Amino acid sequence: MSANVVWNIVRKTSAYRVKRSGLDLSREPGNLTNTNTFKSSGLAQSKTVDVNLDARGNPTLAVSVPARANKPASSKFVVRLTRGKLARRAKNVTNTTSKVFFRRDLEKAALARLTRLHLARTRPGGVNKTPRARR
Repeated sequence: MSANVVWNIVRKTSAYRVKRSGLDLSREPGNLTNTNTFKSSGLAQSKTVDVNLDARGNPTLAVSVPARANKPASSKFVVRLTRGKLARRAKNVTNTTSKVFFRRDLEKAALARLTRLHLARTRPGGVNKTPRARR
């Protein structure tokens, strides 16, 4: 099925959709920015990039393989980012996304997610959120 048809079905009736404080968000796998948009949708796009933690708490980079879309068990290629420091992990993410022309538009979002996961693991108190300005 084409990505546009899937997006038209999923965009308003997804189980991952969250509406909060006037924002339209999404919790679907493969969505790096957590926004409910066609560009960042992990369900509608054939090429997706996802950065998450595995069971041990190590960051992983999951990349979808469009040629194996009809075989769900092998449709994602998962790389464990356990070696080295944050700079080496970031280089691995950059090489996987933009160096091989695989979703260059998601490179910054993937690096931001990797940085937040790294800070959450290394800081004793987790990630400090910056206070929002009141309107």
